[in-house]
Amino acid sequence: MCKVTVVVRTDDDGIERNEIRNLELLRVQDAAVDPFAPKLDSGMPGDSSAEFPFGANGEGQT
Repeated sequence: MCKVTVVVRTDDDGIERNEIRNLELLRVQDAAVDPFAPKLDSGMPGDSSAEFPFGANGEGQT
């Protein structure tokens, strides 16, 4: 969370712009836990080698 001081500045060409004069960090918040995130002990995302025995799909076929 930040505290920001912003002013409206008019340039020589007449265009108004926002300008940050001061930026103060008040606190850091932890990210919320995603209930749908993959579990850390399940291996790398997309690694299905534990779920599917590769090579087994061709066994027993003639």
